[in-house]
Amino acid sequence: MNIFDYWASFLAKCDNEDKELILIGDLNCDVSKTIPDPHTCKLQFLCSLYQIDQLIKESTRLTPKSATLIDLILTNRPENISRSGVIHLGISDHSLVYAVRKFTLPNGRQKIRQVRNFKNFVENDFIRDVSQLPWEMVYQFGDPNLCWQVWKSLLLDALNRHAPLRHKRIRNNPVPWINPQIKELMRKRDYHKKKAIKYDSESQWELYKTLRNEVNINMRKAKSKYFCDKIQASSQMGDSKSGWAWINSLLGRKHKNANINELKVNDDIISDDKSITETLNEYFINIGMKMAAESACQSTDALNDQVIYESTVLLPKENFHFADITIDSVSKRLQKLNVSKATGALIQMCDQWLQDMDEGKINGVVFLDICKAFDSVNHEILLEKLKTQFGIHDIELKWFQSCILKE
Repeated sequence: MNIFDYWASFLAKCDNEDKELILIGDLNCDVSKTIPDPHTCKLQFLCSLYQIDQLIKESTRLTPKSATLIDLILTNRPENISRSGVIHLGISDHSLVYAVRKFTLPNGRQKIRQVRNFKNFVENDFIRDVSQLPWEMVYQFGDPNLCWQVWKSLLLDALNRHAPLRHKRIRNNPVPWINPQIKELMRKRDYHKKKAIKYDSESQWELYKTLRNEVNINMRKAKSKYFCDKIQASSQMGDSKSGWAWINSLLGRKHKNANINELKVNDDIISDDKSITETLNEYFINIGMKMAAESACQSTDALNDQVIYESTVLLPKENFHFADITIDSVSKRLQKLNVSKATGALIQMCDQWLQDMDEGKINGVVFLDICKAFDSVNHEILLEKLKTQFGIHDIELKWFQSCILKE
């Protein structure tokens, strides 16, 4: 089915419901042609059928050899549009199209932050003033909360005299890596594109393309440096949470809202915050006992009639506990595994551990999750780092070397 068949169905539904319609996009239909192609004819027919006006009258894709009008704004209520037009930018060979709707939106709340003005702050004067405060007033109250309030009030009064508070408006900066040099390049890029369009100059087109490529290169470098610096600073401070926040921001991973608005319990919908809290609390209090009760009803597992828990008759409020897994039960479970590359090595290690335990020795085990890591790193560099940075030598280093080379 042709895309305009879907359009016809969509426009018919909007027309039946008497909805205001504003469509913006690159439809790949050049409406500026004297003799339009079949797709453009179909579009124009639908527009005339449903009384839809096309607002853009100027070419939107300009090159040294062509000019087309394919970026369109369509609406069935042109009287609600105060103005529309084209803005020639250097970001792409497609110019920006815009339309202004006749309504006003409330201004968004500005972000205001309180900061202290340390312009006239003198450290010695502040220390002298603090030392002369009547701190003995704190001991006149028996309530520690009141003591804290008095102490805080005394300190803030002194601090406000030496470093008064002022309100600062916080400006949003969605692309903080754009520096003044890049902004100047962007200004020159847009300027030369406008000149190229106005005078149809080949030299201006070439200069615009050069500046456009230079802006893109500098933008990539500045963005890379910005995020590298932020992640490195988080690493140096040991703040892994901040580091992952920067990585997620770079990857475009948005924070998911974890708020629970409602719960469905036995076909009942719970939306009250207090009821939701009590329901979740009740569920997690009893989940352990329910799991143990269900396990107790089952037959003993494969560990040679050795169950992994101990449980008495479970009353609703009675506690339960899981018992330790014995060495014999683990050994019997491992012996039932099919011997292969991985499980065979595991059984051999377990036998060695059991032998060491019988001899009174202590076993130290390090588990490494290195699945698929060998496909993405240089093996020689990895082995060298294991040796120089982590102090792995002799038999342990040969084990890693054998494992990596075989992989």
